[in-house]
Parts: sequence; structure tokens; C-alpha cells
Amino acid sequence: MNLAPAADTASAFDIENGVLKLYMGRGGDVVIPDGVTSIGDYAFTMDWITVKSVTMPDSVTSIGNAAFAGCSGLKSITLPNGLTSIGEGAFRGCAQLTDLTIPKSVTSIGADAFVKSRTDKTPLSSLTLHVVAGSTAETYAKNNNIKYVSSGGTGSQDPTPPPTDPDAGEPSGWAVEAVSRAKDLGILPEALQSSYQQNTTRAEFCELAVALIEKLTGKPIEARGVPRHHERQERGYL
Repeated sequence: MNLAPAADTASAFDIENGVLKLYMGRGGDVVIPDGVTSIGDYAFTMDWITVKSVTMPDSVTSIGNAAFAGCSGLKSITLPNGLTSIGEGAFRGCAQLTDLTIPKSVTSIGADAFVKSRTDKTPLSSLTLHVVAGSTAETYAKNNNIKYVSSGGTGSQDPTPPPTDPDAGEPSGWAVEAVSRAKDLGILPEALQSSYQQNTTRAEFCELAVALIEKLTGKPIEARGVPRHHERQERGYL
């Protein structure tokens, strides 16, 4: 039985003057329509759990701030050769993203584009960037301790994270047993398996809550978007 989401219709994409302002579709494998020139800020925060892959048309030249932030189910994304800029925090929290090819045309990459979360600035542990030797993306990967492979050879495969509080990566004494139990049950998201003593975002809390409910009921939860009348700033929690 095929349970894959049906293909999105035009109504799934809120597009204005070439800018994809908001994706409101079924998730799964998303194909962005031809003619879109920019992925707007927070464009995919409405469906941050359901999106598995994204294919962009050649017309896209920029990706906005936090465009895919918190898309914890995103495993692959195809960037067009004409892309020139990637915004701040664009792929923050995309814990399942393993390989990303960044074209040589990209000349600008914002801060924290590939970190684990707002509070944990270490690079996504699963991610390897595929870049062109001497490109902006290669320099960015080197400067930010991100694993990468360049056309001229292999880059840093074992990045050294910045100094952190030695106790920040361990749960408090009273929480050790609960954290261990959550890991055993498989409900603790990867993004939360470090920096236990830092603040948790609403997106991370929701992911944990969904995993717990699904485990208790034995049934998957159908993703639902937030009401469109919410201000965009209200979605800026990622």
C-alpha cells in the first residue's frame, strides 16, 4: 500500500513576484514550480516535519534566512547552478541532511547556515558539503569547521568544534534516567542529544512531543500547518 503524499497542487505554494513566501503542501518530495526566483525567509517552517526532499528549478537564485530551518525530516535538496546566496540559518536544524552540493555560483552564505540549532552552534553532524575548490562554499566550510569534499580533494572530515562548557553536553543529574529512557525508546531527536542544559526551541519541543505521542499510541500523527493568519514573526522560533 503506497502511503506517500500526493503531488502538491499550485495552492501549496504562496508565490508573490517570484518569491516563494510560504510552502503549505503535503510534504514528502517537494518540487518547487518553475519561475520561482527566491525562497523566502521561513518559507518551509509550516511543514518542517513532513518535507523529505526538495528540488528547485534553475530559476532560483537565492535562499532566504531560516528558509528550511528546523526541517528535521529533510534528507536531500537539489540546489540550482544559478544560485548565488544562502541566507542566515537557512538549513539550521536539518538533522537528517547528509549531503549537499553547493554550486560555484554561490558567493554569499549567511551565518549559522548549517548549525544544529539556535543555541547549539556546532555544525550538523550528519552533513557533508560538496563544493568546488577555491569557491565561497569551500572557504565557508573551512572557516566553520563543516565536513566537506571539494573538487580538488577531501576537506576537513573531522572538524574541531569550538570550545564549550564541558558540562553543557551532559544532562543534569536529576534528568539522567529520563534522558536514557527516551533514547532507549527512540523518541529523543538527534538535535537534543547534546547541549542538554541549553534552552529548547519550540520546534524541538514539538518534535519530542510528537515522537512521544506516536510511541504511546502506535500511530503516526498527521502533520497540520499553523493558521496562515499568524504573523511571520510568530514562526521565527526556529
